[in-house]
Amino acid sequence: MMEQLAHNIHFHRNRNGWTQAQLGSMLNVSRSVVGKWENGMTVPDAEAILQLSKAFHITADHLLGNPIYHEEILKDYRELYKLDKPSSNNEEEAFKLIHYVLSHPDFGKTILIMSKLPIRKQDKLHEIVDQIVEYDQA
Repeated sequence: MMEQLAHNIHFHRNRNGWTQAQLGSMLNVSRSVVGKWENGMTVPDAEAILQLSKAFHITADHLLGNPIYHEEILKDYRELYKLDKPSSNNEEEAFKLIHYVLSHPDFGKTILIMSKLPIRKQDKLHEIVDQIVEYDQA
């Protein structure tokens, strides 16, 4: 869990475009303290975890890497697509994709850029990705 916490602090700080010094200033701690949290050398105390959660606009469970947010993401997915009952295959794939995008913000930005391309270019990209996936599975 500590490794996940360190990763999440680093990820959400970068996602917000903040330096370690900027985040430290917001929390009244030094840049080096933020660096130690991100490297897993030390762990923030309960008050700092609450402050980090507020700064990042996420739950403390999410920040700590608690898998409960899996259900929260799926709930949002069901509401977004107006699904009355769970569809395990689709939901699990949606969760994996959402989790990956949250963990790799550059990939999420790329997907957004791709979604704005003309349909023909999107179709061509789908073909290329399909070929790559098939090659990797062979």
